[in-house]
Amino acid sequence: MENCSSVRPPHFIVWLIKNKFREPETALRTGRPIHLQRPYFPARVQGRIVPNLIPYMATERRDKTSFVRSGEHGAAPQFSKPAMSPIAPDLRTDVLTGQQVIVAESRSLRPVRLTQSAAAPPAGDDPFMEGRESLTPGETLALRAVDSQPNEPGWLLRVVPNQFPAAESSEPEPAQQCETPEVFLMQPVRGVHEVVLECPDYRAQLTGLAVTEVARVLHAWQLRVRALSALPWISSISVFRNEGIGAGASLPHCHSQILATDFIGDRIAQLIDRSQKSREETGQCIVEQWLSSEISADRRVLRLSRDFATVCPFASRVPWQCRIVPLTVSRFDLLSAEQICSLAAELHSAASAVQAVADNVAHNVILTLPPPPATPAAFLWHLDLLPRPSRMAGFEFGTNVDILAVAPETAVARMQEHVSPDPEQGGADALCPDGFTWVAAAAD
Repeated sequence: MENCSSVRPPHFIVWLIKNKFREPETALRTGRPIHLQRPYFPARVQGRIVPNLIPYMATERRDKTSFVRSGEHGAAPQFSKPAMSPIAPDLRTDVLTGQQVIVAESRSLRPVRLTQSAAAPPAGDDPFMEGRESLTPGETLALRAVDSQPNEPGWLLRVVPNQFPAAESSEPEPAQQCETPEVFLMQPVRGVHEVVLECPDYRAQLTGLAVTEVARVLHAWQLRVRALSALPWISSISVFRNEGIGAGASLPHCHSQILATDFIGDRIAQLIDRSQKSREETGQCIVEQWLSSEISADRRVLRLSRDFATVCPFASRVPWQCRIVPLTVSRFDLLSAEQICSLAAELHSAASAVQAVADNVAHNVILTLPPPPATPAAFLWHLDLLPRPSRMAGFEFGTNVDILAVAPETAVARMQEHVSPDPEQGGADALCPDGFTWVAAAAD
């Protein structure tokens, strides 16, 4: 064995596993986790940076190079602080493409309990279940029993700060605001990142929620959008839901996220510009113009109700994509309780149809909102259901052009067989059932 005291060659890691741990081969066969301890991994090996493997455990896989985060098998992971504190989140722009990215190293510390082979692991270590309120930050909003206390059992829905935020609400430190060369476009990011715990028990699918529960989720989004829009430094609010590892979820329990930031993302900025040009030419924003054309063509309309239209867009980004667009109310925060219930029925119906034709595929739900405050709105808000039957590949990354394997016209024809002509929806009183009340924190 050669001396590894100064420069440790790559085979040192192999030596470490064979000599440090008992029965490593048996552990790999059985899936029993092998913990890789920090002290034995140098910062560099032969001049190359060694990835930080501390939050990970090697397990039995067809691809033995795969890793899953601790907590997937059994006990909940320990949220220990890294040896070096992550840098504060910042926004960077690629001068070659104009693509924006948020660098938020704290996101790498998230516990991951979803894998390709285990879409819904046991709920034994689920931090989002009722009775485990101490595992999350204090709630900012909750629908709870009138005789219950904040951050205690007795709730139907909770909204809590994200423990691993992509943006932080505190003012950035002066050191972060230093000037950078023109080719390195960077600015500090300030924002509010929250998680909506959609049910108190363990459920992992949107279609596993009742329509009334989906309505409460949408109402929680609405209440938080109103509150966050009132903050003078907030420029944009994103609301989204990731279901399944293929859609970016790290925990299976039904939840969604709200991320309000002090900047406007490039996609929203482009949508504002397109809408402004469309208003000058047609008197309608670009979303209204597109929707009018889709309804007139009547080839990709999945459902048309009094308040909403559900359409598979002409240039869908992914197979089976559904877009729900309002017909009567131009601002999401102004929807009535009855309209929230109607929107919940439309979303639940679309998700059920996608589930029927695409076999429980992972998906994202994205609520696209104009920047607050905006009266009239810069563009019409809309809600997209984006199934993820495949991953982005080289061509998509290289050109930013998606390849669609299922035409939207085909998608509509297939899904219409599974869409109810009159989907069930709960009454407006379902948003706050008897014995419960919406409780917001004293201040954001």
